[in-house]
Amino acid sequence: MGRILFSQPGAAAVTALRTVLDEVRAGDVLAPVDVIVPTGVAGVTVRRAVAGAGGLANVRFSALPQVAERLAARHLALTGHAVSRPLTAAVRSQAVRATVASADGTLARAAKHRATLSLLDGLMAELDEVRINPDLDRNTLSANGVEVLDLFVDYRSRVGHLVAPGQMLLRAIEAIDAGHAPPTHVILYSPSRLTAAEKEFLRGLHDRDRLSAVLTGPPDDTSGWLTEATVGMSAEPSRPAYETLPSNEMPPSDMRLTVAPDAEEEVRLVVRTVLAHLAGARCRPERIGIAYRASTPYARLLREQLKAAGVPHHVPSQRTLDQTIAGRVALGLLELQLHGFPRADVIRWLSDGPLVDADGGPLPAARWDRLSREAGVARDAETWADRLELHAADQEQRALELAAGETEAAAGFHRRAAESRALARFVTSAAAASEQIVNATSWAVVAESLAAAVKLMLGKRSRVDAWASDDATLTFEVALEQSSYDEVLASVAALAELDDALGAPTPSTVIDALRTELDRSVSSGTTLGRGVMVGPFSQFVGSDVDLLCVVGMTEDSFPPRTREHAILRDADRTLMSDQLRTVVARRNDERERWLAVLHSAQVIELSYPRADTRSQRRLFAAPWFLEQATRLNGGHLVGASQVDALDQPWLTAYPSFTASLDRATTFASAHELDVLTAMHGGLDALTANDPRLMLGVAADRARAAGEFGPWTGHAGPLPTGLRERVDRRMSATSLQVWATCPTSFFIGEVLGIRPLEDRARADTIDARDKGTLVHSVLEQVFRAHLGTPDAPAIEPETPWTRADVAVALSLLETAAGALEDRGLTGRQVVWQAQLSRLRRALRLILGIDSELRAKRGSWPIKVEANFGRRGAEPLVLDLPTQGLVPFPGSVDRIDAMRSGGLIVTDYKTGGDYGYDDIPKLGKAGKGGTDVDLIERGRKLQLVLYSLAARDLHDLPNAQVEAYYWFVDQGDLHRGGVVDDVQAGRLHAVLDVVVGGIRDGVYPANPGEERAHPRDTWESCCYCPYDRVCPSTRLEQWRGVRADPAVSPYADIADPQDAAPTTDEEAPA
Repeated sequence: MGRILFSQPGAAAVTALRTVLDEVRAGDVLAPVDVIVPTGVAGVTVRRAVAGAGGLANVRFSALPQVAERLAARHLALTGHAVSRPLTAAVRSQAVRATVASADGTLARAAKHRATLSLLDGLMAELDEVRINPDLDRNTLSANGVEVLDLFVDYRSRVGHLVAPGQMLLRAIEAIDAGHAPPTHVILYSPSRLTAAEKEFLRGLHDRDRLSAVLTGPPDDTSGWLTEATVGMSAEPSRPAYETLPSNEMPPSDMRLTVAPDAEEEVRLVVRTVLAHLAGARCRPERIGIAYRASTPYARLLREQLKAAGVPHHVPSQRTLDQTIAGRVALGLLELQLHGFPRADVIRWLSDGPLVDADGGPLPAARWDRLSREAGVARDAETWADRLELHAADQEQRALELAAGETEAAAGFHRRAAESRALARFVTSAAAASEQIVNATSWAVVAESLAAAVKLMLGKRSRVDAWASDDATLTFEVALEQSSYDEVLASVAALAELDDALGAPTPSTVIDALRTELDRSVSSGTTLGRGVMVGPFSQFVGSDVDLLCVVGMTEDSFPPRTREHAILRDADRTLMSDQLRTVVARRNDERERWLAVLHSAQVIELSYPRADTRSQRRLFAAPWFLEQATRLNGGHLVGASQVDALDQPWLTAYPSFTASLDRATTFASAHELDVLTAMHGGLDALTANDPRLMLGVAADRARAAGEFGPWTGHAGPLPTGLRERVDRRMSATSLQVWATCPTSFFIGEVLGIRPLEDRARADTIDARDKGTLVHSVLEQVFRAHLGTPDAPAIEPETPWTRADVAVALSLLETAAGALEDRGLTGRQVVWQAQLSRLRRALRLILGIDSELRAKRGSWPIKVEANFGRRGAEPLVLDLPTQGLVPFPGSVDRIDAMRSGGLIVTDYKTGGDYGYDDIPKLGKAGKGGTDVDLIERGRKLQLVLYSLAARDLHDLPNAQVEAYYWFVDQGDLHRGGVVDDVQAGRLHAVLDVVVGGIRDGVYPANPGEERAHPRDTWESCCYCPYDRVCPSTRLEQWRGVRADPAVSPYADIADPQDAAPTTDEEAPA
């Protein structure tokens, strides 16, 4: 006959279990016994505590479903029940989806939203585990309750032929009655909330003298039937429920409370506590537990810090199969098909793992990312192929246009063309594979096609076996990904079983079924019971450890905020079944678990962080933390605002990371000791043994001191090869960048780092594409009417005709169509509006041009006039210190005048913001020192292009006027006469700019502070490298601007007013 004991949790329960176990085995140390434990942690700790020094034999500690499965296994095989299909999560999910799809109620319509469908899925699983009240009156239910009941009936009709988890428990009792079950005795230890099927299973064991129990909770509805069963049995009830014990009768566990600055420091403090306990108490790591409520961020932080401290540990895996390489590739392929192969998603998918091409070679995801951006790909597999082919043809055309000697550049264009076509082939094959999967007529075909696609994308097993990493610390991660490859294929194969339970697959059901199958944890790489045990606090119910640290005890976590179910409210739950959990029941369960955890260890450490550094908000102590603080405070109430102010030996509050490190007697890692050493003046000693740290300290000190060196922009003279490459690219546009901020020039032009753009995803056409479009059309319009400096092809007084305007509009449509084909025009509705404005602007441009030519007496003689490009000779200037320097460029338009002068025009399709210092046409004189057409080097084009125009036409003494024409703003021109003063200023500025570039002078110059369009500095507002620079860039600039290497540039870019030298010069 079995025995049932009621006991306090923790050590008392372990003693009671040992007593029951000895009585059950009755001296036979090999008698088979199965102990049902509430959690894996409880199983490990209690097994070792019960075994003691003598050990145990033939005693298993398992969860209740595992015990039932072992009892029923032989019976199922003998009776043929083993071939019954189980009700898996994937089958249930698809059955719920089918039920909702066939229904026509409020919930069914709302279930089109994924969150609602997920709630219904969980609700059906919950209803599967209970017995619906047979006397239920539907009229007493709410509308939601009635609909849930109808949905459940329909759902059960779809899955009734499958074996639910609860039915396996009944099979176990049948196995015992048939004599097919192994002759084991079952001991129920500290059970948590039981389902109806589990109660029936235990009752069956009890009725057949196969059950004993050690219960640590109050005799409630979970164990009430066991209490009744003690009549006439050997029973030893202990005190009433521990919940009712006065506070002074609580177990004498040693409890300490900690307030940490943030979660990261809280975890470090816990690890130091663990190390101190291991050293002082001399216990094994397996006797220590760390519990949390929220796995984010604690699971990751604890894993990292325990690993850094060298402490053996087990942390439950937070990764699931859909987060592994094979899982992401399989799921990602179907999501790409569902969403139409968006460019960004495709590139992200390519970067998810070591995908291979048809020949088994690795895919160049980074290069393909840039190519697809350049090609203007947006989405749709056919668009990928079309745009990439256009891009490949464009690259080949550009190779043909190169000069005969530029073989290296030509090879680069041909290589990009080949890569574009390779990318197109891969996307086409991926689209075909995914289409075959989602259009399959059966789940077996889905499984077969998806497995073939995974092997196609990642390679077969032999290819997976070759995965490796140069980092020895990643050996386990590589092995985990390799084993996950097999698990993913097994999950994919399991989809074939859905044919027996569900109808034909659809694209949406395929991806949902795969997502459900892959929602399973993968190995964490550690073993429960080997090292410090880390996990959710509920896992420590029924356990027995020496030290338990509970972290993250902030409000809304202990206890958690408990709400009614969003679909099935408590009133309906109570009516439908007394086994459905209500808010009150769940709160009571939570309270019981918490009190059980407090009894599970000899030493308890409770802690919480006072701030969340990620969301930048204050955190407060949880009610249960304050409850224990009040108990330890002799019953005097402790509020959330009073915790930090308490001066008690059982409470430690750390205001900051440095404070906790200063008080530390044990260090979690060598890094902590290094930081403490640095805090107390030992930084130089640390840098002596760490070259990387030495460089970092040198950089920090140099920036703080305002020294101009390698850490503040002084790269030193450029190497010969790099200097030659930079010299060849010294255009007006690039030199303006250096004049504005040398650091930006260094990153973009010297290092060649370019921001990645995705113009195809923009709502509107990119400003540069719009500018290229307008330039191209105007070039073609005016090229047909080019004259010479001596003879016009179109007289100044001859206006552009309607036929000319029609030609221009036709050219605009052709060029715009080409941009549309490449996907560079943004959303169609926006583009049509912009194109309409461009048509009006083109008519206006030609009308204004007619007026200007007549007024000036001018005519066009050059368009897109290249110098230093496409075989043309560069403009060579003799600079004061740098000597002869070639400059390349392209002038949009050059006009000749009857007076013998020239007019240089540079088209601008944007606004004139930033050009305020350049005078408007007709508002300036004929030159002079008051006009600075180069604006301290930031606007070099007008003057440089004017000198190039003279050089191109061999007119060194011609008077030149140069203007920016802001074509979007009608006749707005800014510029003026380029005389000797402007030319001299250009030479002086270019001498400083070219010298600075060659000498490696690249300080960050943020410019003036500005508030629009955001709070930043003038040079940084639209800089693509803004986030690279430190927040102290202005202070650094002020510190280095007086350096001799920087001062020539500073005098031009950031001139300072001279300080008064006498009292008379000082302002009053």
